[in-house]
Amino acid sequence: MLGASCKLLQKKSHTHIFTTTRNRNRKLPNWTERLTVLEMNVLEDSSIVNCLKDQPRTQIEISYKLNLPAGGVLTAYLDNLEKALFINSYVPYTKGEGIHTKKYKLTDEYLRFYFKYVKPNLKLISINKQQNLFQRLVKPVWQPWLGFAFENFCLKNAMLIAQKMGFEDQLINWGPAFSKKDKRFQVDLVYVCSDKVITICEIKYHDQLITAKVISDVENKANLITIPRGYTLEKALISKCGADDALISSGYFHHLLSVEDLF
Repeated sequence: MLGASCKLLQKKSHTHIFTTTRNRNRKLPNWTERLTVLEMNVLEDSSIVNCLKDQPRTQIEISYKLNLPAGGVLTAYLDNLEKALFINSYVPYTKGEGIHTKKYKLTDEYLRFYFKYVKPNLKLISINKQQNLFQRLVKPVWQPWLGFAFENFCLKNAMLIAQKMGFEDQLINWGPAFSKKDKRFQVDLVYVCSDKVITICEIKYHDQLITAKVISDVENKANLITIPRGYTLEKALISKCGADDALISSGYFHHLLSVEDLF
């Protein structure tokens, strides 16, 4: 399903964005039309979305960057953007929800694609007379974008992943690991269970089987996690194609999931 979605996005991007527009009066689709006219006026063409295109931010950070008062109206706009599925909010798995701890992240797949690849090339797209802009501009750097899209997919489907790993009924808390100062999540997905097990997830979207080289990355992330007394740490690998035989035989990961396992 995920692979099909990525292929569909690639096909749509190639067909409708990175090709010549036959009707010169036709404009690129306005993906902010899900917002009300009043909201768009106050947000000045979705300045909140623009603020989140590069990194997750707290409401205080958004308020400071956009020179808008925190709370009240800003909270309402963020709530509406989240209900419209443009953004998602996350709190560290160790913290409660609050204005200083909750971070908002742009998770709409098309908008992330738009800000990364379309907006910087609007001029070239508008005058393009060739059919290969996608291959020239996007395909060489397409894989990292798929990686971020897969991370967002896993965050959005954390409960499904917990179910597949067999501890859905034992969950106490889950979410990313990050501090207020982090520009990116330190660990994308962490689970805390009632049996005093903390599971950190390494999320990889590669076209090949994952090898034992990933272990050093996971160890570095594990060192960022504070393990309370009496708790044990387990590690999970969620990837597109799965792990190779050597990594499986090592027994390093307690849980191994591929895209096929999720559907």
